[in-house]
Amino acid sequence: KEIESALLEKHKTCEELRQLKEKASLQDNELSEEMEKVGDLSIKLDSSERRCSRLKEYIAKLTRKCEGWADSYKSQNLELKETRQELREELSKVSDLARQMSDMSNVMKKIQDKHAKEKKKWDQEIERFKDKVEKDNTKDSDASCKECKYLRRAIAKEGQRKELNISIVRNELDQREK
Repeated sequence: KEIESALLEKHKTCEELRQLKEKASLQDNELSEEMEKVGDLSIKLDSSERRCSRLKEYIAKLTRKCEGWADSYKSQNLELKETRQELREELSKVSDLARQMSDMSNVMKKIQDKHAKEKKKWDQEIERFKDKVEKDNTKDSDASCKECKYLRRAIAKEGQRKELNISIVRNELDQREK
């Protein structure tokens, strides 16, 4: 019985050993498969790390470009503000000059109107004196004719001065318009 029991025990142990070997073989196969998976994953990890590194470099490069663009936009914005301010100042100057031109034009018109009235008045005065001279020529002596002659010259010179003043103002306005 002891032998039988020892044989039974041996048989049991052999069976357990065979099962353990089978189990070990299965686990060894699983371990090999897992090692292959680990190898594949290790390769994938290395590839992902290289890709991640390249992406980090690319993002850093893009960040530097963005910062450069931001600096450029800031300087362009400043220049634009300065240019707009200069434009406003120049438009203000143009407005002032236009107002001055309008004022000068009004002054010129008043001067022309005054000149036209004075010319008309002087023309009437000359006509009266001509009529008087003609009457006096028929009546009076040579002395009164000389007096009229001098008076006519004085009147003509005064009219020429007025016309000269008006032409000077016109020239000034023409120069300012240019």
